[in-house]
Amino acid sequence: MDAQEFPIAFPDLNLTPDRVARAMGYPDGKAPDRVATLVDTVLAAAPDHAEVRAGHRIFPPEAVTLGPAGFRIDATTFQCGERVANQLQGLTSLALFTATAGKTFDAWSKGFFEAGDSVTGFVVDSLGSEIAEGAADWIEARIVEAAASRRWSCTNRYSPGYCGWPVQDQHALFSLLPREFCTLTLTDTALMVPMKSVSGVVGLGAGVEMLEYPCRICDAEDCFWRRE
Repeated sequence: MDAQEFPIAFPDLNLTPDRVARAMGYPDGKAPDRVATLVDTVLAAAPDHAEVRAGHRIFPPEAVTLGPAGFRIDATTFQCGERVANQLQGLTSLALFTATAGKTFDAWSKGFFEAGDSVTGFVVDSLGSEIAEGAADWIEARIVEAAASRRWSCTNRYSPGYCGWPVQDQHALFSLLPREFCTLTLTDTALMVPMKSVSGVVGLGAGVEMLEYPCRICDAEDCFWRRE
């Protein structure tokens, strides 16, 4: 399947103040009044600065080969490690995806830090992470729909840089997508630009499943995204 790219309306991300506060480290309803007010203000202004996009490319079964510690799509090899490869066992196909808050959001966030307003900058930075994750949720739902049309299930999504998967595999991932797909580029060190972006893979097939608690496969206790 050819790569498909979509603009995403900000309300479709279903972001809430509590979700942003959680990203900042506050339990639901426990953010100080000043912080809660600032979160509300930033969340209201964000649609004017975010250019949210996401996309995916689903590969035919004959293009995908899964091994014990990695996988291959056509001639492109990914060294995702045993932990991720184990979660992809039983797949028939693979989807690559990207999602981003956009270049203008990065510039907006950077401006607060340059002006010395680190508190607002931290709120905007946290919101940017949630926008990118919300966009990844959105495109994952589209992948699940595409899989269901083939009577397939999906795995959780997995990204280079997490679960022991070297971030350098971003170069392999992006090599299989159109140039500047969803406006994204990579640095030599495999960092995404815009910074508030997510990329990764989802396994598809009748023999795969989605875990309710995906962090149980990972022993990185200090991971920012850890859910257990």
